[in-house]
Amino acid sequence: MRSLSAMTADGGMVLSCSKACFARPSRGLLRYEDRLSREPADTKESEFLSQHLTLARDNALPVRMVVTSIAARI
Repeated sequence: MRSLSAMTADGGMVLSCSKACFARPSRGLLRYEDRLSREPADTKESEFLSQHLTLARDNALPVRMVVTSIAARI
């Protein structure tokens, strides 16, 4: 099952980040940029992401990043 975010048992948030959205705009800098509007707003994934981001912000929860990549099928 695909998900954009999840809440952990210890109260933190896990955010799924795509490997393709990383860039090196200058030497020594690695930046992650993505758009929430890339996902349809009416999906369960987007709804959960919105809830999780709000919980993390309002409660100063730790946010962990998981980098995803899509392996080519042979």
